[in-house]
Amino acid sequence: MPAKDHGDLGVYRLAFASAIQIHELTKSFPDEELSHADAEAAETLVWLDFALHFGCLSRALHQELADHYDHICRQLALMMAEPQKWMPGGH
Repeated sequence: MPAKDHGDLGVYRLAFASAIQIHELTKSFPDEELSHADAEAAETLVWLDFALHFGCLSRALHQELADHYDHICRQLALMMAEPQKWMPGGH
């Protein structure tokens, strides 16, 4: 029987269940694990530069995505500075 929408797909259900499991597992990670997210976001900026250099992205799309990741990096820096504000139940 064909899927009515993406939620009917087995691959979607597996990906969603896995993401929930990973989310639950990361709640027990040490606070310093937030820094890995910052490093990954900064690395993405480098890959965007490569994509622009090799002509895979227009300058406008590169700028849009770079702006998004700049915002992400700044937000992650704020979160790392005060992780207790961002932890479940950590007001």
